[in-house]
Amino acid sequence: MKDRGWLRKLLFLPPVLIGAAVLAFMVANKKPPAQNPPTEETHYVRILTAKPLSLVPFVRGHGLVEPARSWNAVPQVSGPVVYVHPEFKQGAILDAGTELVRIAPDDYLLAIRQAEANIRAANARLEELEVSARNTGELLKLETESLKLKETDFARKQKLTGSGTLSQASLDNERRDLLAQRKKLLDLNNALRLNAVQSETQRAQIAVNQTQLETARLNLERTHIRMPFKGRISKADVAITQFAAAGQVLGAAYGLKTAEVNTQFPIEQFKMFLRSIEKNGITHGIDLTSLRSWIARNKLHAWIMTGLGEGSGWAGKVDRISSTIDPKARSVGVVVSADDTYDKAIVGRKPPLMKGMYVEVELRAGRLNDALLLPRSSVREGKIYIRNGEGRLEIRPIETGMMLGSFVIIRKGLKPGDEVVVSDLSPAVPDLKLEGSEDTELAKRMAALAGRETGK
Repeated sequence: MKDRGWLRKLLFLPPVLIGAAVLAFMVANKKPPAQNPPTEETHYVRILTAKPLSLVPFVRGHGLVEPARSWNAVPQVSGPVVYVHPEFKQGAILDAGTELVRIAPDDYLLAIRQAEANIRAANARLEELEVSARNTGELLKLETESLKLKETDFARKQKLTGSGTLSQASLDNERRDLLAQRKKLLDLNNALRLNAVQSETQRAQIAVNQTQLETARLNLERTHIRMPFKGRISKADVAITQFAAAGQVLGAAYGLKTAEVNTQFPIEQFKMFLRSIEKNGITHGIDLTSLRSWIARNKLHAWIMTGLGEGSGWAGKVDRISSTIDPKARSVGVVVSADDTYDKAIVGRKPPLMKGMYVEVELRAGRLNDALLLPRSSVREGKIYIRNGEGRLEIRPIETGMMLGSFVIIRKGLKPGDEVVVSDLSPAVPDLKLEGSEDTELAKRMAALAGRETGK
C-alpha cells in the first residue's frame, strides 16, 4: 500500500515541471509594453499683429466752463433809481445796448445848464475884451500919429530956441507935451498886452467850462446803465426808488459769445502728449508769439464733451497754457475756448456751454504717422508677450509713450508684424508653445481710434 502512494506522487510531478517550463518560456519571450513619447501642451491665445497706423494723438482732462467776458453793473454816478428793466433778473438773456437801470437825471441836467450858462458868460467876456482890444488898437494908431506931429513940432521949436526966436520956457512946455504923448502910447501898448493876457485867460476859462459841460453830459449818459454785450444775467440787486451810490454793484452778467474751460490735464499724461509731438517743439524760447506759433504748427485743437452722448460736444481752440501747476492734483492747466455755443445749441440734444458746467476736454494735435499701438492691458510691467516665428512665447521689454484711452503708443521694443499676445496667459514661461488667432474686434477698435479726427 505504501508503494502505491509513492508511485502516485511520482506521476503528479511531470505535469508540474512541464507547466513551469512553459511559463518560464513565455516570460522569457514576452515583449515589453509599448511606450508613447511625451507630448508638449499647446496654449491657445488671442493675438494682435502690430501694424503702423496714422493717428491723432490726444490727452483728456476735465474742467469747469467759465465765460470769457463778465461784467458788473456798477453806476459811475449817484442818485435814486427811476427805472429797472422788467427782465433784469437772474438767468435772463438780454441783447447788447439794453437799458437795465436808469438813475434820476435831474442833478445832471442842471449841471449841463449851469455849464452852458458859464460858457455863454465867458464867451461874452471874451467878445468884450476883443472889442476893447480893437478900440485900443485904433486909438493907438491915432496917438502914434499925434506923437509924430509933436516930435516934428518939438524939433522945429528946438531950432528956434537955438536961434533965440523962442524962449526956453516955451521949449520946456513942448517937451512936457511930447513926454505926455509918449506915456499915452506906452499906456495904450500896456493895455493891449494886458488885454491879450485877459483874452487868453478867458479862452482857458471857456475850455474849462466846456470840459465841465462835457462831464455833465457824460454823467447824464451814465445815468443809463446798459448791457455792454449780449449776455446772461447772473445777479440782479436793484429796485425802483432805491438810492444807487457810485461804485455800488447793482447786478452782474456774462457774455455768451465765447466760453472758456481751464482744463486740468495729469502732468505725466500731458508730458507724454508733448513728447509725442516734440519734433515740432519750441526752439527759440517761450513767449506769446512763439507759443501761438507752436500751437498752430502742431495743429493743436480741442473737443469739449458735455457728457450727453454723441453729437453733444463742441469744437474748441487752444488759447493759452496756464501759468501755474497744481501741486496737489499734479495737473497742468490749458485754457480752451469755444464760440457761439448759445447760437448753435440744439434744445434737448446739444446744450450750450453754460457757466459752471463740468466738461471733459480732449486736446488733440496733428497726425502721427507709422505709430505702433497696443491695448494697455497687453503691457505687463513694462513687457509684452510675443508669439515668435517658431510659434513660441517671447517676453520682450518695451518703452511706452502716451496713452490714448485704453490703448498706448509703443516707442521702442515693437516692430511691424510682431504678433502680440493680448489674452491672459498663465503660466507665462519663455518658449511656451502657442497657437494664436487674430483678435479682429480689438483690431477694429484700434483702427477706429486711428481713423477718428475729433472727439465726436
